[in-house]
Amino acid sequence: MAQTVQFNKHGNMMFSGNDAIYRIPTEHLKSDNDLEIERSIKRFAVGHPLEHQLMTPDEVTSEGRYTLLKYDLNQLHAFDRLFEIPLREKLDYYRSLVAFAIEEKRKTLQISWERSNFIVDTHEKNIKVMLYQTDTIPIFRDNDINIVQRVKELMLISLTRLQKIVSLPKFVDLLEQDQINREFCQSLYQYDNLDDILYLIEETELKFLETEKEDEDDENEIVNSPKRGLFARKKKVEKKKKKTSKKQVPVYANSNRNKKKVSRFDKKTMYLLVGGVITLLLFLGTEFMTGSSKEPTNEFEEVSVSNQASSTYFKSSSNSAITNSLIRAYRASYSGRQKDAFTILETINKRDLDVSDLSMVISVYDAENQLAALIDDNPIPEMANEVVTYLIKKDQLNKLVDISSQMKTANPYIEFETAYLNNDYNKVIELKEMVELNGRKEGQIVDAYLQLGKVQEATEFAQSVGNPDLFKQIDGHSMF
Repeated sequence: MAQTVQFNKHGNMMFSGNDAIYRIPTEHLKSDNDLEIERSIKRFAVGHPLEHQLMTPDEVTSEGRYTLLKYDLNQLHAFDRLFEIPLREKLDYYRSLVAFAIEEKRKTLQISWERSNFIVDTHEKNIKVMLYQTDTIPIFRDNDINIVQRVKELMLISLTRLQKIVSLPKFVDLLEQDQINREFCQSLYQYDNLDDILYLIEETELKFLETEKEDEDDENEIVNSPKRGLFARKKKVEKKKKKTSKKQVPVYANSNRNKKKVSRFDKKTMYLLVGGVITLLLFLGTEFMTGSSKEPTNEFEEVSVSNQASSTYFKSSSNSAITNSLIRAYRASYSGRQKDAFTILETINKRDLDVSDLSMVISVYDAENQLAALIDDNPIPEMANEVVTYLIKKDQLNKLVDISSQMKTANPYIEFETAYLNNDYNKVIELKEMVELNGRKEGQIVDAYLQLGKVQEATEFAQSVGNPDLFKQIDGHSMF
């Protein structure tokens, strides 16, 4: 059954099966050409810092008065999917949600903050959006929208049974009624800036890691206990239970651990014994197999710049040691201790990162004058493009000349940008087949042709990529 949602005062979204169709009167668009609309959306998304979170329509169709943008939602989920995910796993999605707000603050992005616009990707563990403003698609939203407040509302709704947040959620409203969830909601409700929200996410992730470490220590204590008898072990557990009961631990504190310690002598006790033996065997086997792998390795696999996709390069490791190191790096970076953050990041294989971590990593490496080494160690298009985007935002693109001279290996993306900065237009044209194109690079290539007096070649290139802005660029050059 199809469901229609009003997106703004002019357009609506219809959800049917695995498809979502945005329907808007054609008169409100800046073009009535299907192909031009589709290309403009893709040009905006490609090369954007949040490229992997900006969905592009699979089909654009004009039907007289209305234009339809069709999106394939196969393998994707509505925002309500977050209700089924525990807070420990929600944190990655929250981090990607905050990323939208950060780009809004930087004025590089405007999205519709309607709840139905947010799509959950459980494979990449992030949130995507369908509708965002481009040079052909307006989004018609209130100009005074409070972005930070909207982020908080979406996060709090996903943590509670509430459909609207008007006050601090009560404990009984939480989907997960434990101490960490309670503290997270209380802190989140009070914060009014994005830096504090990001810091809260990292702090909460660290709490989960500490809790998991305590659970592992408890399991190892049981497994390594010198008393082997079932009854002897039971007495030890009961004694510990009796001792801890005097501390009046709140009912929401670490309920899983308490259940494990008060288990009765029945089938559950037998399962505990078998589980303990298996855990011990696995522990000894892991130590035996990984005994020679503890030496730090900084070697990276060779990656083809032309063929290596970032989705297969960045693996977003869930290893607790790596996650813990990343959290410490974030905390050091936020507090201005860039050298400490760099020391931590230097030991992490960048393939274990998530794409959302690149912004922090690049800023830390820049502070330590190590961007050349970062690109050398990770010779993929995304890393080079992210560095370029970062330098453009800081109005320090000229740094690329020094970065290029420090690099040990040639990178076509850095060479392309450096050649353009040095007015080496022949080199720019020579490298155009070795880089992925976006609107900015297309403009640079056309400008290179025009600077060399090759107007015909510039026109042919503009026709080949189908970017109407390039023809305006050519016409403007011909007038002088």
